[in-house]
Amino acid sequence: MLSGLVRHAAVAGYRAHVLFLRPGPAAQRLEWCASDVRVVDAGRMRSPRAVVGAIRAVADVLDQTRPDVVVGMEPSAQIYVAAPARRRRIPVVWQQHACVDPRSVVERVARRLPAQEVIANSSFVAGPLRSRVNATVTVVHPGIDRERFATADGGPVRRDLGLTPEAPVVGIVARLQPWKGQDVFLRAAARIAARRTDAHFLVVGGAEMGWEQGDYPRALRDLAQELGIADRVTFTGQVDDPAPWTAACDVVVSASTQEPFGMAICEAQAAGRAVVAVAEGGPLEIIEDGVSGLLRPRDPIDLAEAVLTLLADGDLRRRVESGAAATARDRHDGARMARELGRRLRAVAA
Repeated sequence: MLSGLVRHAAVAGYRAHVLFLRPGPAAQRLEWCASDVRVVDAGRMRSPRAVVGAIRAVADVLDQTRPDVVVGMEPSAQIYVAAPARRRRIPVVWQQHACVDPRSVVERVARRLPAQEVIANSSFVAGPLRSRVNATVTVVHPGIDRERFATADGGPVRRDLGLTPEAPVVGIVARLQPWKGQDVFLRAAARIAARRTDAHFLVVGGAEMGWEQGDYPRALRDLAQELGIADRVTFTGQVDDPAPWTAACDVVVSASTQEPFGMAICEAQAAGRAVVAVAEGGPLEIIEDGVSGLLRPRDPIDLAEAVLTLLADGDLRRRVESGAAATARDRHDGARMARELGRRLRAVAA
């Protein structure tokens, strides 16, 4: 999402200076399209000394770049930017992409800090925020690199896996975190595999942020063994470009619980793929059931039956694929997202 905001900055009418609070591959990937990318290693938030040092480093960057608006992406960033921006009379926008966690100390601190506006990635996320922050809360749905997914070729992925073009492929694309539901997907896959002996399954994703994994990847492989489908599941690990993997699927499943939005769903729709998603949270704002995807309870049996229906009913799958592609054209383009954000930033700056 951030790369889309930066890539389309010129057409959206703003110039983006991007400051990361930790080194990592995301900063390197943005360098080609951003006018200015910097990294401050903020260290651990548990250390008051590290927090103070990072806030001072952020203040130095604000003095050097002199922005009209500062955007803090997620509560932790809000904590670092709010005070130095306020001292310089620079308006602050807090951009929230995760569901509100009332137990989070970081969120409670962030909500007490000044922000002129909070921009949420979905109405699902915005709802609880409106009663918790003293600021205007608006919704800007994230956009994607629609063209990249619309033109992606899944053929090489299938050939590398030894799969024919006719073999049913069902995938899940997400970071490896329990709430993303890869374990639910595997249990659904076992039910699908029992009735479709020609089906293959993809678990696409790894640990982009560096803290997601824990024992979860090993537990997923163990579960695939336990379910008797290990030889029919490909675990890709972290991939730089999910587009060809998404394009290689006949059906993409989103099994998250309390999904804030669901960009992988948008990407699958852009690739013209049928999507089965859990009927809660952000997916309800993306999918029209039976038109641009199927919405089902977060239960392996329900998800499996939806996938089997799509694999068996070619006419239904083609209608859903067509509706998905149309939804992506109308609603998911990254330039649209950047223009909407640009309008909000100009309003705040004014």
